[in-house]
Parts: sequence; structure tokens; C-alpha cells
Amino acid sequence: MAGVNNSSANYIERPSVLFVMRSGILRRTLPIAMVKVPFTVNQDLKAVSPVNDLDLEYFFWVCKSAEKRMLGTCMKNGTTVESINTKTLMEFEIPVASQSEQREIVNCIIGLLDKEQQAKSAAEAVLTQIDAMKKAILARAFRGELGTNNPEEASAAEMLNTVLGE
Repeated sequence: MAGVNNSSANYIERPSVLFVMRSGILRRTLPIAMVKVPFTVNQDLKAVSPVNDLDLEYFFWVCKSAEKRMLGTCMKNGTTVESINTKTLMEFEIPVASQSEQREIVNCIIGLLDKEQQAKSAAEAVLTQIDAMKKAILARAFRGELGTNNPEEASAAEMLNTVLGE
């Protein structure tokens, strides 16, 4: 803690949403993150802790959904380094649903993100299978085990089933 006390960093204990306030990346995007454990920030970051009945995760997702509008509204003009106007950021209005709706919205988002991850994993598994099939077919071709158009030889479908072990 002495290191923090002897620096320009601020120690924050409350769960918060972090905004990058000064960086070249602000030309393209406004990085926003959620932090649930105690942390430190420097002058290039702004931590905003939700108050009253505002759920941290809901606040984070609302800010993420408004990222482009926030960036367009809160960007300082005429500075040499891209930066966000703190006052404008703190005055930026976001929709606030009831607590039960906030939880439902967050649960829906988490569910969709889980489904996205499952779809990504399934797609990666299929790509791995396709790669294995390509390798098996090429190996058979180089060993001369692929058939010709001779009707007495196994069909390509039968050979593919053999390769796949079905």
C-alpha cells in the first residue's frame, strides 16, 4: 500500500466499471472493463462505481452497448492526445431498468455469450475433424489406396465412412 500512497495511482475497493480516459486507441474505440476486486488506477483510467440500485454487470453492459455514442459525445476536441471529458462522461445518460429487469438482462447476455462460446467450440471441433479427414484422405492417396472409377471398388462414401470410423 505504501507504493500506491507514494504514487499518482488511486486505490479503489468498490467494484467498478473502468473507462480509458487518455490514449491513442480512443481514435477507434472506448475500452471499457468491469473490475470486481480492489484495484489501482492511474490518471489514464476512470473508475465509476455504481450507486443505489444499479447492478455492476448491468451498468457495464449498458456502457458497452453505448460505447460508440459515449466516444462520440465525450471525446475532447482540440487536444494533442485523444482523451475523454470526465464531466461529459459522468453526465452521459444511460437507461436504468428496475433491479429485477437488470438481473434478467444480465442473465440473457450471459446466456447468449455462453451459447456463442458453445457454437465457437462446436465450429472448432468440426474444423478439427475436417482437417483430420483431409489428412487421412491425402495419406490414402499417397499410399495408392484411393479407388478408381472401377465399379468393383468401394465407393467414396464407403471409404469416407471407414476413415471416420462409422
